[in-house]
Amino acid sequence: MTAHALACAAVVERLAQAGIRHEVQVFPSGTIMLDVWGRDRFYVLQFEEGVLGISEITEANPDFSTIPDEQVKDVATLLAKVESLLLA
Repeated sequence: MTAHALACAAVVERLAQAGIRHEVQVFPSGTIMLDVWGRDRFYVLQFEEGVLGISEITEANPDFSTIPDEQVKDVATLLAKVESLLLA
């Protein structure tokens, strides 16, 4: 399993523990997108080689881009961000 797939698995495990709705999409390129619904918000987490990112999809920002709103360097930082946005 790739590093970004392991990172996604860690986030999915935490979301599942908290009972937060999510869907995983794996693309032929190996990129993984994780759609997350929580606290009346919708986020897309992006996992690909060298990129871990998060975007919030809103009325003001309805379009998803392949470039996330915020990139982080490691899974611990991404988990902390998910915790602060959805679980705190």
